[in-house]
Amino acid sequence: MKITREKAEILLMEYAAGALDEACSLLVASYVTLCPEARRYTRQCEDFGGALMAHDCDPVAMHESSLQDVLGRLDHECEERRPNENCRFCEEQPLPLPIANHINRGSKGAKWHKISPGMQFYALSMEEGCYTTKLIRMRSGAKTPRHQHPGLELTLVLEGGYSDEFGHYRAGDLVIIDENVTHGPVANEEGCVYLVVTEAPVRFTGSFGTLLNIFMR
Repeated sequence: MKITREKAEILLMEYAAGALDEACSLLVASYVTLCPEARRYTRQCEDFGGALMAHDCDPVAMHESSLQDVLGRLDHECEERRPNENCRFCEEQPLPLPIANHINRGSKGAKWHKISPGMQFYALSMEEGCYTTKLIRMRSGAKTPRHQHPGLELTLVLEGGYSDEFGHYRAGDLVIIDENVTHGPVANEEGCVYLVVTEAPVRFTGSFGTLLNIFMR
């Protein structure tokens, strides 16, 4: 069964606290970019965390150069995160800034791979964590091969939408699937692009399940 809204809020709290690994943090950062409600909730969590620190933490003396060091690091990070205008992937498919910047930094050389008729995946490289991260692109009416989840799956719809046995999802929706769920998403008339983070490799079922299980590793 799908995890409740309560679990999504816990995910946002963990993101605000900096407790997520790289893959989950990328997905939630993109979700916050797309969803005003998620942005508001994340800001509330950050404000609450700041208030706790101000209340419970004793002041610490800072070196005179500390402020300039921090400002210098922020300038450097902003420069690194600026989108690369020459990124062909981003020209072909508009993406939330966190994903576009991640591709520019480390996954730019990756390629689209066919999963089934009308469906492709693009693997994003991660330096840490145990999650697998992919962009999935589906043509209008394309069907994802039916599969089961041995672990948690987080899906952020970026464009278009899809339906499965549990509901209908459109751009900006975050879908959290618990382990041991079997489903087969189908793209709507517009097609669909989504980012998916999985805790464990999915197990495809049906006639071609064994071949797909080998190919998707």
